[in-house]
Amino acid sequence: MATSPSPPLCFAVERGVPALPAEANVSKLDPDLRILLSLRHAEEVRVIVEVRGPLAGLEAIGFVKDSAVTHPTQGYTIATGTLPIDALEAASKLEGVVEVSAPVPLGPATDARR
Repeated sequence: MATSPSPPLCFAVERGVPALPAEANVSKLDPDLRILLSLRHAEEVRVIVEVRGPLAGLEAIGFVKDSAVTHPTQGYTIATGTLPIDALEAASKLEGVVEVSAPVPLGPATDARR
């Protein structure tokens, strides 16, 4: 009897995070979003997206834009907003999407001169 191959080990297995299925195409998602996608603890997530071209494809899968800035000479756009967690993999597959990242909270900077 043939057995199906086991899913690949996830980078966070040691933390108890389940691996994503082998067919998951999440190469454009940062590690924090991969963990959120594995755990599915939220209905939507805040994201920062680098995209070349229009945002229409992202908006079609549920992206709600908070802000977007297009580089004046290079043509790429950095957009912030929310995306349904179930749309993360679809966002990673969209042509023109370069990277999807989770925002990093900013905190007070320490003054190293003190």
